[in-house]
Amino acid sequence: MHHAFKDRHTPLYTQAAMLLRHRITSGVWKKGEQLPVIEALMAEFGVARTTIRQALSLLEDEGLIQRARGRGTFVTGAREKPSWLTLDTSWATFLRTLEGNWSKLINVHDEIGYLDLEPGLGKPAAAYRVISRIHGSGDNAYADVCLRLDQRCYELAPKRFEAEFIIPVMESLDQITISSARQVLTIGVADFEVAERLEIAVNAPVGRLRRVLCDEEGTAIYIGDITYRGDLVRLEMNMNR
Repeated sequence: MHHAFKDRHTPLYTQAAMLLRHRITSGVWKKGEQLPVIEALMAEFGVARTTIRQALSLLEDEGLIQRARGRGTFVTGAREKPSWLTLDTSWATFLRTLEGNWSKLINVHDEIGYLDLEPGLGKPAAAYRVISRIHGSGDNAYADVCLRLDQRCYELAPKRFEAEFIIPVMESLDQITISSARQVLTIGVADFEVAERLEIAVNAPVGRLRRVLCDEEGTAIYIGDITYRGDLVRLEMNMNR
């Protein structure tokens, strides 16, 4: 049987559940509405009956649907949609988005050697302290983060840098001057490690952001490689005329 799914690493029933779940949470299928019969879903996705049954079981466990013998399957509701984390192009707004969020430290290690930076993003420092962490809001982790902080900056307040959000700490230290800030956003999918940390499916959509802060000499004193959950984060930009 030729199915509609392209991900060879994720079980078919999981991929089917992702599509069905999206139709409910996005409002395509509304509360009280009856889902198509199993045979119709089998034909649409090109999968076996067992695959559809397993996918429906996942959604039923999540409280999204209810299956009634002899009557069919109905939408019982959608999970409460989490608040969006807005990524803004304004520096002040960006700092405000960190308020009330949490950060969990995963790992810290030194990095000395060649670091490849895209043209125009600054020149690398001699050595970096690499800090890996998870950022979240409420019960949801929204970002997997790998930060490279110039070793000279890190040594100014190592305990604070490992316990707090890094950019506000940098802003609070008189010895550090942030002369420029640039961000590059690309769209991708979650690999196994990111999927596990953010509790999302492998190949789920994510936003990959590289944020680079430079000092007055053009040295990249902060390089942040941040992977955001696609279902929790949105980018807003003003288009001034």
